[in-house]
Amino acid sequence: MLAAPLPPDEDARLASLYELDVLDTVLEDAYDQVTRLAAQLCGVPISLISLVDRDRQWFKSRHGLAATETPRELALCAHAILGWEVFEVEDADRDVRFADNPLTTGAPHLKFYAGVPLRGPDRQALGTLCVIGSEARQLRPEQREALQALAAQVVAQLELRRATRRLALARQAAEAELARRDSALRAAITLISPVEAQGGSAAASLRAALLALRAALPSPPPPAAPAAVPAPPPELRPPLRALVADDNPLAREVLWALLESLGLEVSLVGDGRAAVEAATLAQQAGAPYALAVLDVHMPLLDGPGAAMALRALLDPAPCLVGLSADPSAEDAARCAAAGCVQLLHKPPSRAALAALVAGLRAPMG
Repeated sequence: MLAAPLPPDEDARLASLYELDVLDTVLEDAYDQVTRLAAQLCGVPISLISLVDRDRQWFKSRHGLAATETPRELALCAHAILGWEVFEVEDADRDVRFADNPLTTGAPHLKFYAGVPLRGPDRQALGTLCVIGSEARQLRPEQREALQALAAQVVAQLELRRATRRLALARQAAEAELARRDSALRAAITLISPVEAQGGSAAASLRAALLALRAALPSPPPPAAPAAVPAPPPELRPPLRALVADDNPLAREVLWALLESLGLEVSLVGDGRAAVEAATLAQQAGAPYALAVLDVHMPLLDGPGAAMALRALLDPAPCLVGLSADPSAEDAARCAAAGCVQLLHKPPSRAALAALVAGLRAPMG
């Protein structure tokens, strides 16, 4: 048996894996659906989402296998993460690397293996989506493509987890910093008060400056909901804001022109990851997007993946709309599952967009 060598960037790979904080977490349906579908499409009894740790491979999802992990030295996935394409072993009994592997000679009596490396935007291979059979065989071209597409969905789920965790940590750090500054200002004001009581004009000036600085500092929202404020008349309301994400520059410009003609303020980005970042920053700045139009097929993070991220990170999330030049039933199902209210044909008609915008404006009275 030949154990896989370590990747040349092993330290960076492990750092990327550990940032997810996903190892030893509970089973999740979003991942289990993928392994169940992978096994069905490839006609095999076992499918796994394997994350390759320092000394083990741990299964975030396992279909057809009871074990939760195996030693890394036995893992075929440790070989798969060294490459970029589907790693396929048609007959482990005839492969010198795996013929005497305990996973081949004993349960689960592995003969066939195919694994797709799970590589995110940082290009680090965190593990694989793999399928395993007890009979020698070879994947058909359409099965290889399906396995790669499912692996991309796993990566999108993992990157959504990473983005959510980064935002949570950033928020905690910001709140801790605000609390520290407020505490320091309170202490300074307390120290100045006795001096001010003795008539110190300099102390009074400093105290006034500190109070002004403290008032200017942002603070977390109060626990109680603010009192209801009557809506301003339509002529005084700010325009609705829309975010368009499409990797086709011409399609972006067409959507910009259509939405602008409907009175919306429009921002353009070229991929789903940029859309999530832009929408998050806009909401933090107090100028959220009311509408997000997301192309289904984009690099880094596709439309449904971006929609899921926006729903998870923003409350409330913008109205989500999918966009495709050739909408399919699969596209429609993925968009609906991600929370999109509609899947539009690209380029969309002005009438379809006008109906969406009218629905957004209706609650405003």
